[in-house]
Amino acid sequence: MSPFQSADELNHYLRVGQIAHGQFMGHRVGETESGGDVERSFLDIYRPFHRLMTKYDEKVHREDIITAGLVNNNGIYQFQSFPNTAIYSPLLYAPSAIAVFLTTKLEVKPLYVFYSARVATAIVSALISFFGLLLARKGRYYLFVILMLPMVLSLYSAVNQDAMVIALSAFGIGLISFLTGDEGKSPSKKLPAVSAALILVAMARPPYLLLTAAVLSLVKNKSIRFIACAAVMALTAIASIIWVIYLKKSVWIPFFVPGMHVSIGEQISFIVHNPLQFIKVILNTIIHQGNIYLHQGIGDIGWLDTPMPDWYFCLTLYMAVIAAVADIFSGTTPSYRNKIESIGIPLAVCASVVLTFLAILTTQYLNYTPVGADEVIGVQGRYMIPLAIFLAVAVPHVSIPNRVRDVVGATIPLALFAWAIVTASVLSWTIIDRYYLETASRPPDFHIHIAASSDFASVPRKVGGHIDNVTVQDNHIAITGWALRSGSGNSELVLVTRYQLQDLEARKMSRIDVVNVLKDQKLQWSGFHVTGTIAPEEGNLTADDFCLVSKDPEYGDTLVDGSGAACRGDMASPR
Repeated sequence: MSPFQSADELNHYLRVGQIAHGQFMGHRVGETESGGDVERSFLDIYRPFHRLMTKYDEKVHREDIITAGLVNNNGIYQFQSFPNTAIYSPLLYAPSAIAVFLTTKLEVKPLYVFYSARVATAIVSALISFFGLLLARKGRYYLFVILMLPMVLSLYSAVNQDAMVIALSAFGIGLISFLTGDEGKSPSKKLPAVSAALILVAMARPPYLLLTAAVLSLVKNKSIRFIACAAVMALTAIASIIWVIYLKKSVWIPFFVPGMHVSIGEQISFIVHNPLQFIKVILNTIIHQGNIYLHQGIGDIGWLDTPMPDWYFCLTLYMAVIAAVADIFSGTTPSYRNKIESIGIPLAVCASVVLTFLAILTTQYLNYTPVGADEVIGVQGRYMIPLAIFLAVAVPHVSIPNRVRDVVGATIPLALFAWAIVTASVLSWTIIDRYYLETASRPPDFHIHIAASSDFASVPRKVGGHIDNVTVQDNHIAITGWALRSGSGNSELVLVTRYQLQDLEARKMSRIDVVNVLKDQKLQWSGFHVTGTIAPEEGNLTADDFCLVSKDPEYGDTLVDGSGAACRGDMASPR
């Protein structure tokens, strides 16, 4: 993966630099900034790669690597604001922070300091995941599929906290699975390790606290009392609550974007007074964005702008189902002590996963969504990966003849191995194609339907999106920007002008920057690049001679902000 091309990797790396410098906690400055002191070279090596983000036509060149490689440590530290990562525990960044500290002391070039942080994250996350798989007594095949997803592999190879969260989730579930059948001496002594893993996971995102219900499955072990499981859950809750209180007092700042009214207090009031409307918000979000979360969780890598092929998503879903079914018929863990436990505990674990998902949506609705909005914005598919991991402990066990079990045990590992080879190959090619080949293939459905019109009276008054650049040269026009487009096949762009245009074409562009600001996943492919030719007899067209209208079933008809003065009139404020 090209440097800094994982979601928010720069801000994660700044947080690592702050920790390596000895500032373990982020701190708030005023009401709008939160972060810490970081050496200036951390930003200097980022600049050559900034242009790649969300721009499918931009590639990594040899000069970019050389420019970043020439940057030296200057020993100048300055405050940088990175509020979205300043809130994360320093323990989750420990491997990369230690690597940065050591390589900086050895006066390694900053670019290679960055690579050392990536390598440290990859090695430690992979090792923790390996031991989780090794310990697991149930759900092992399913757990392997989750840990081999392209999104997981790309996170392991980048600087972020998600890699450690996923690895610790796998280790915690593996250890819980192991302890359910460990009738050896004092299995309760291993519970602190379970508690430590769960605490770190819950500190990453408070909704994960609900996943601690997975420890209830330990009551299968006659040597572990229910009170011990409850103590683990209570300790995790106390640690998480203390952490959230500290963040609220010293680090966290309210989310603010001009034009978006976000208020936790007002949003809570809206939910309390409109509970049925809030239920509708959750349902709308699941219906309209559930498929997006699934695709992102499996393999929309980079800045969520580099998807795996469609056929690979289908193959992986089939493989996950096959692996889960194989786990059901190949489990070796002991039975629960009674029917109430055998039914109630797996249901409790599944319920905790569902509640965690709803808690994530609710948290994002409170913190990042405009008051009273119809859908939750700001949720990303990778947030759901720990939830999928915790489902492994709820896999039931069905007794089957030994001969059938032997067949399952012989064929499933081979199928998983073949799928893993396919995954590694497709992921490698996708990365090479996206970042390094000048003739890279386009994302699916890359073209946008576009039409021309001279009816200025039909231009809508509602404004949304933005025209970033207009170029007119030798009768050729090029327009880039973004519009309020959900990517639906029924959406289109209309170029309104009195001039006759020929060869109009519009291409999709990924705009993860728009997604990050507006916290709306449906706008991931809202960017556009419009090209056309002006008839020679028409004269010279200028930026004031046209307007661009977006027609979308989700957002309605909107005039793209930045259109010519002749089109704007007295318009509404842009979104």
